[in-house]
Amino acid sequence: MALTFLPPPRGAVGTLPSRRSKRKTKPPPELAVGQSVRMLNSTATAGLIDRTAEAAKAAWNRGSTERFPDRLDPSLWYSEGTSTNQFLFGAYRGPLLLEERTLTTSFSGSPGSDSSSDFTIEELTVPPRPDVEKRVQKLLGQRKIREAAEIVREESAPARCGNMVLDALSKANMLAEAEKTFDAMSDRDVASYTIIISVCGRLRKTDAAMKHFNRMLEEGVRPNAFAYSVLVEALGKMGLANDAEALFRKMSDNGISPNVVAYNALMKAYVKAGRLRQALKLESEMRIKGTRPDIVTYGTLINACSKLREVDRAFSYFARMREEGIEPNRVCYASLIDACSKSVKLNSAFQVLQEMRKNQIRPDLYAFNTLIDACGRARMSDRAFDCYYNLLESGLQPDTVTFNALISACGRSRDINGAFKALNLMIDEFGYSPDLHTYNTLIDACSKAKDASRAMEVYRRLKAENVQPCAVTYNALIDAWGRAGRTDMAMKLLQNLEDDAVVPDCYTLNTLVHAFCRVGDMSRAFELISYFDTKFRVVPDQVTYNTIIEALKKAERYDEAWDMFDQMIQSGLQPTKVSYNSMACGCLRALDAHGATKLFETYLVYGADIELDVTTYSAIIECCIRGCQLRSAVDVFYKMNREMVQKLTHLGRSLVTELRRQGDDVTADNLAWQFSNQSRG
Repeated sequence: MALTFLPPPRGAVGTLPSRRSKRKTKPPPELAVGQSVRMLNSTATAGLIDRTAEAAKAAWNRGSTERFPDRLDPSLWYSEGTSTNQFLFGAYRGPLLLEERTLTTSFSGSPGSDSSSDFTIEELTVPPRPDVEKRVQKLLGQRKIREAAEIVREESAPARCGNMVLDALSKANMLAEAEKTFDAMSDRDVASYTIIISVCGRLRKTDAAMKHFNRMLEEGVRPNAFAYSVLVEALGKMGLANDAEALFRKMSDNGISPNVVAYNALMKAYVKAGRLRQALKLESEMRIKGTRPDIVTYGTLINACSKLREVDRAFSYFARMREEGIEPNRVCYASLIDACSKSVKLNSAFQVLQEMRKNQIRPDLYAFNTLIDACGRARMSDRAFDCYYNLLESGLQPDTVTFNALISACGRSRDINGAFKALNLMIDEFGYSPDLHTYNTLIDACSKAKDASRAMEVYRRLKAENVQPCAVTYNALIDAWGRAGRTDMAMKLLQNLEDDAVVPDCYTLNTLVHAFCRVGDMSRAFELISYFDTKFRVVPDQVTYNTIIEALKKAERYDEAWDMFDQMIQSGLQPTKVSYNSMACGCLRALDAHGATKLFETYLVYGADIELDVTTYSAIIECCIRGCQLRSAVDVFYKMNREMVQKLTHLGRSLVTELRRQGDDVTADNLAWQFSNQSRG
């Protein structure tokens, strides 16, 4: 293999003295691997090589574009038939000099000796052209990413140059081009791997991201905290929170301290997987390890509080963020509005909006859409439309999400005319075509307004416009006819669902079961449960059991209600607050004090994550008092928190009175003392 070295431009400024030759420059030699070149070994020569090597390294480290001498003293070098100085200045053509390594390491003589020595060119690599980086930067500035990538692939570019192109390809989501460029790069560092892993993760190519991470380890490139972080985030986006957590812990095991980016990535993974409490606990771990939360951390924490419907805690994080000198951005404000929305704190949501404006942060479309949703949850369609008009006055243009939120707000408010008004605004004023979500939301609005006929009109319009209905569509339609007591139409829609090759889900089952429970046809409800299990492999969930239990309670079929309650636990499902409420009220109706005691004992075993409400506690205690199970009633009182005791003052006094009437003054006095202390607290 022969390689030709071109001389550097004339007049380039070097770091060593130069002497121009008046004679014509001969063509540069062709040098091949294994070719021997003879040189004089003198102190001056050795010193020149050493000084030039150091100058080359220093120039490259500081990004210098200076050239090395285009003429060196020909008395120092010679080769057969050609001026060796031409080889030298050809080799030292740019700042990064691979040939410099060959010259210095292959030199076999001793500095200061007068003897001549041979050296062999063991490996020659054409050094990168000094203008590669400038050319790449220019092309990227012109948004010619593919052309820049082609240069990196075809020329020996340094990692820094290749990473610029990888980053541009990553931001353009050009994964195939990025991987092609990455594979062609001769110089890859940890930043290169981080970029390619990041784009794979963003495009949900988790397997590819893992492949590149393992390849990095195999090639001896040590990952840093950022490399781990992008992979943790990639795993989190796919809902693989366990894998993300394992990788995060492995980072510490490998001696790399997680930074705030890594903590944020794991926190997002927890939120994505619904492990919201763990996300909140991670913030405490950050502080213990000395990692200070940033704006992304707080935005994620507020989002977690929103999903938990813990609006007070969300405001607490918001206040702490400002105390630490971190100014909230639009995302933080919008997440706080969403927390208010989910907790139905409409006034608080509007106060957050006012604070945004006060701090000169212009609300964006997401903030307004969230406010409209908040109005819907509060069943205030008029205020939802006020938000819509406020949005227009702010110079923003609504999108389909805006109109879907408006329709949903009207549905929750039972304002069917407002829902169709929003639909007309969407089509006539802005020219948007309703999508499947729009139609589903409109059918649901008709269902909530108990207007099954209009729901069917929307369904026919959907079919006429060749929009393919889904399970949500049919669920809303079945619910509309179920509310109207038309179980025959509900079953007909189930047949239509199957004809359209739509797979029903558990919500479909629950909607049908609820429809038959409304009309008291329990046998058909049980048949549907068996049918869905056999044909669709859809099994009952907690909502199914709660619906059946409530219907059996209303029908005073208490033994069957207990059977369903026990069956729910045996199937591995935890009873919910609704389950305990229905069963407690059933026990009170039947004056089943033993059943009430059994229910509370079950709650102590299975209800660690549930806080019973005042209705459930009241029913259990009253049932025990009326059924002369006073000891059980006392036990329930001792288990209640202070707030619940204060709400049940009247029952506490009744229990104390009944204990004294039964002659149990000691228990009555103890209970009265504890009851008095908690009430004062």
